Amino acid sequence: MSLTKSLKYAVTDFVRLACYDGGLGVLSTYYGETNALQEGRRLHSEVQALHPYFTPEKHIDCEVFGVALRGRADLYYESDETLHLIEIKTGLADFFELDAEDIERMFAQLKVYALMSGQMCAQKKKIVLELIYIHQVSSKQRTVRKEFTLAEIEKEMRPRFEYFKKWLAQLDALREREKTDLELLPFLYPEFRTNQRDMTVYAYQVLKGSGHSLVDAPTGIGKTASMLFAGLKTLAQHDDKKLYYATSKSSVKNQVSSFATKSLDQTSIRTCELTSKQKVCFNTDKRCDSRDCQFAKNYFAKARAALAEGFASEQQFDRARIDELARKHEACPFELSLDISRYSRVMVGDLNYVFDPLVRLQRHFNEEDEMLLVVDEAHNAPSRLRDMYSVSISLAGLRKLEDDVEAEAPQALEVVKPIVKLFAARAKKMTEDSQVTESVPRGLMAKLDKANAFLRTEYGEKEMAIPDVFAPLQNWYYRLQFLIELPDQSVFRIIEEGGERGYVFNYFCLDPRVFLRDVANTIMSSVWFSATLRPSRLFSTELQIFDKMHYKSFGSPFVPEQTDVKLRADIDLRYKNREQSIPKIIKLIEELGQSTENSMIFFSSYGFMKAVMAEIPPELYERLHVQGKGIDEKSQELFLERFRTQTGVIGCCVLGSYFSEGVDLVGDSLKNVVVLGVGIPAPSGTQNALQEYWNDQGENGFDFAYRFPGIVRVLQASGRLIRSESDTGQLILCDSRMYDIMSYLH
Repeated sequence: MSLTKSLKYAVTDFVRLACYDGGLGVLSTYYGETNALQEGRRLHSEVQALHPYFTPEKHIDCEVFGVALRGRADLYYESDETLHLIEIKTGLADFFELDAEDIERMFAQLKVYALMSGQMCAQKKKIVLELIYIHQVSSKQRTVRKEFTLAEIEKEMRPRFEYFKKWLAQLDALREREKTDLELLPFLYPEFRTNQRDMTVYAYQVLKGSGHSLVDAPTGIGKTASMLFAGLKTLAQHDDKKLYYATSKSSVKNQVSSFATKSLDQTSIRTCELTSKQKVCFNTDKRCDSRDCQFAKNYFAKARAALAEGFASEQQFDRARIDELARKHEACPFELSLDISRYSRVMVGDLNYVFDPLVRLQRHFNEEDEMLLVVDEAHNAPSRLRDMYSVSISLAGLRKLEDDVEAEAPQALEVVKPIVKLFAARAKKMTEDSQVTESVPRGLMAKLDKANAFLRTEYGEKEMAIPDVFAPLQNWYYRLQFLIELPDQSVFRIIEEGGERGYVFNYFCLDPRVFLRDVANTIMSSVWFSATLRPSRLFSTELQIFDKMHYKSFGSPFVPEQTDVKLRADIDLRYKNREQSIPKIIKLIEELGQSTENSMIFFSSYGFMKAVMAEIPPELYERLHVQGKGIDEKSQELFLERFRTQTGVIGCCVLGSYFSEGVDLVGDSLKNVVVLGVGIPAPSGTQNALQEYWNDQGENGFDFAYRFPGIVRVLQASGRLIRSESDTGQLILCDSRMYDIMSYLH
């Protein structure tokens, strides 16, 4: 089947690949900076409101010169004599500094829309194409209007379509083999584990049948390989769909990319790994502009060459391969990964690229029923989705920002200090540990707006990169601005917190489901899986973002005899009694230290772990490996490497942190796991608001806000122990309240 016949391409993707020349700049980044995008949306809406006789966001869908295209014109007007199209563009550059290349890029999109519209109204005598450019700092507008005939546009654009069809022909060579390759694709391993085949078949049936399901499957069953395999097999039945594998953990992304390489190299299927711009950028101190960065200069020609080379080979586009291509062609690796993803059948990336309103990949999650979605570590999804629709600003974070700005950009202190002063004053007025207020602190948005305008003037107009030190400030501003303009404010609470942890302002989303419906409509089918989607009531409720969401649980491939479960009910870890239990905890650690076996101890919080460490004898403390706050990826791997290469290692970690989830330490790498406490989140204004909200929804609010999240944390930590059929080990659960949790263990 010809790719050009079976797929429709977004106008923006066609224009980007076939019409753009030159380099990246303030007008041409694919998805642009998150903050610039949000500002652009606001300005778009304002201009559209000033044109009541035009149709805003006019959907146009048709074939032009043999290429099927779809898109939305910003403003569309049609009369008997005239077709009038308006494109709205926003940017940081002064309009009069734009060169002819920039202007032509903006008009290229208008010309394609004219061709698509002109085929439906070829009798029009006049085609008016109008560009409205708005400066994002000053909001000044400039308008350029040009008139064409349909024949003139056809003559100019036909060569562009011929190039694009040649590119599609290269992809067709892959697509002709793709269905056969997918149908004949064998499972990654010679045989399935116990229950693994049933789980794989179930996931395939859900994905193929346009369903949505939560899948609770235990550690060691082989979920990652199974879900990827089920998704790939589903693609064989849907030529026009794509698969997005969502995971937030680098270790899981690496595992999925490794599976894809082993399974799909030497086949026609291409997988693209998406990594955040901050992690892949070659020039972090440079601006994404061809006048400042060598990897942005002449980007589009370089990208065309890199795409042609990449898709001609039989390699998967993991992070290393994209990095290799980007360096070879001196092209921006982040932009290149996004371009590659548009033509790949499988993508591996973070969940925020699907659901976060400010960083969502609109080109992939835009059309109805377009995507197959597989979500790994789905037990984290409820809190992550809430975070995507929430903002939290701490006074401590602001003071750190103030110190960093003073050291790196003191000229900006004049706009940062008033924000710090505002929150410091709010903190002094706090009379309780937490309080719910009716509105955003007076003057906050004005001060954030002033700071943002200063940054765009200070750096944007000088064509300099805004330093990373300001990233938190910009994120607070744009996310808060977006959230307060959402139509349904009933699911938000404005919560100020004080107490030992210092002042924190929260614009907190209690239930983001209402905002996820539009994205849900772009997903044909989905499977959300984890080893700890228990208790089922929690996840079946909080993740009910589709009309119908099924729940399925699978048994463990392991036998109970592999785990020696011990309950230490004598160690009372209720908050008011836990200090009295510290001597017993130290004695337990000493007993573990007498063995050459490796052990991992999970504390309920950093604060409690610190309190215990302060009481441990120096000679014992020297043997412990204690997890630090904010540990980076390199340090995480060094921490785990000790378990793989040494004996007698005792690691001290925190429930709910990196080491309690998605960590594989097989065989003798880990023989003992100790869980101290039931993992209940610390009481706070936000958790209390969740409890109250779910009570109002007819649920048990305490379960949803406190008890159930604690159970998930304990189950995740316990799951680090047995990772294969040959593993054995000891699981020690400390706290009398563990009786309740033990019934949820697989």
